[in-house]
Amino acid sequence: MTARPNESALRAAHRRTAHRIALTIHVVAYASVFLLLAFLFLPAAIIVALAWGIGLAIHATVALFALGVRDRWVAEELARELPVARADERRSVGQEHQKDVERLAASLAHDIRNPIAAAKSLVRQIGEDPSADTTPEYARVVEQELDRVEASIAHLLRFAREEPVKLTDVQLRAVVDAAIDVTRERTSGVRVEASVPELALRADPEALRRVLANLLTNAADAARSGPEERREVRIEGGRSLDGVAAWIRVEDRGPGIAPELRERLFEPWVTGKDAGTGLGLGIARKLCIAHGGSLDVERTSADGTAMLVTIPTGASA
Repeated sequence: MTARPNESALRAAHRRTAHRIALTIHVVAYASVFLLLAFLFLPAAIIVALAWGIGLAIHATVALFALGVRDRWVAEELARELPVARADERRSVGQEHQKDVERLAASLAHDIRNPIAAAKSLVRQIGEDPSADTTPEYARVVEQELDRVEASIAHLLRFAREEPVKLTDVQLRAVVDAAIDVTRERTSGVRVEASVPELALRADPEALRRVLANLLTNAADAARSGPEERREVRIEGGRSLDGVAAWIRVEDRGPGIAPELRERLFEPWVTGKDAGTGLGLGIARKLCIAHGGSLDVERTSADGTAMLVTIPTGASA
């Protein structure tokens, strides 16, 4: 599969190339006509060369200089406007995050009430007859219910907490290998193939490993729901064409994401799994944004889902 290029850089490159090709054709036509007229009647050739030369000079100015000047002026205007826009964006994101945390706290209180009630009931029965044959089974169920509560609270705390990323020089391939190793048990029964180059970037290796581990386990769960020959996950990576970002794609061959979940996939408590908090993808996206990057659904269909992570190679969080 080919690398996904930076679309804006690609469009700009195509535009500049088209202008240079057009200028080259224009110069060739100008020279050809001038030589032909000079061979037939030199005074006419000089007059045409001077008149046409004005248009050619304008064309050359546009093709070689004007586009670059325009891009530089646009960049300067953006540099003046973006600090204000980013401050507003950060404020908006912070308010939305606070609302999410408040909704999560309310949902968590409701979500853990049932397992706590079940555990209390079982503990009461154990206390009434500790030597009963059912005591070991009751104790096991109590432990499972309390594990559910602990997992829900841990996810909530991780989602609510602002986790500053600690940037260091890392190799993309090493982070991917670490994510594959740490999820080996949770991806058992699924073929995991990686095609990621040695690519240096500035990132928090632990945070990025957690992002990829979440995507890997989700992809493996989706792949297991299909036939044996489709139980595979592919990880690919590379550098954008403009060189400013690294990308990692995690792709499965599962049934895809249900339409009713696609628009709300990163919201808390939204999950397609029978058991789960739905916080994993929200936490993963938050970590990508903290790097100055992104996490998105690149595509999803009945043939599978591809999730795409982008991280600036020289990120400054």
